[in-house]
Amino acid sequence: MLFAATLGGAAQAQATADAPLAAAEGTDTQEPAEFGAPPAPTSYNPSGAYTPSWERPVFPEGGAPVFLDQPGRSPEPPASYLDQAYEARLRSSFLSAQGLKGPLEGGWTLRDAGGKQLYDLQLVDSASGVVDGAWRDLRRAGASDASGLIVGASRTGARFDLRFYSAATGSVTAALTATADGRWAGELMEQGRERAVYLQRN
Repeated sequence: MLFAATLGGAAQAQATADAPLAAAEGTDTQEPAEFGAPPAPTSYNPSGAYTPSWERPVFPEGGAPVFLDQPGRSPEPPASYLDQAYEARLRSSFLSAQGLKGPLEGGWTLRDAGGKQLYDLQLVDSASGVVDGAWRDLRRAGASDASGLIVGASRTGARFDLRFYSAATGSVTAALTATADGRWAGELMEQGRERAVYLQRN
């Protein structure tokens, strides 16, 4: 009788000792308290992994809508220093590229003294004075041979010499000089006939 009581008490003590271990084995899916729970997934971080604050996108805060008649307000948050530096670099590159262009860069229209449109010119003017581009005869719209490349053009100071070949009119040359109003005026030689013309920016 004494042996049975002793054996029963030992079994009860063993069951009591095993109870916390069984409880721990049943809840092994939780992290220890000292490590904390993993971060909850967000709209910009669906994996739940850690992302440094400087790499997280900044979303505009909600508020009153901004209308077109409110030029002093913006629906976007202020630009970050990275955005400002990028925009400044783009502006600097653009200004540097513009500094390598000459005054004839762009689109021009060659007109006679009465204002009639003769040729449309698209010019590429380098700072060295070498000019290249293409021409189009505005009097022969739609004709397959009414356009082509400029075969010779140069700018020396305020003088611009132009030469190209048209199947309809043959060799076309022009000698122009820059004027105070931004035009280039001079003489056009076409089909053996010389006429006063001026070049005006489109």
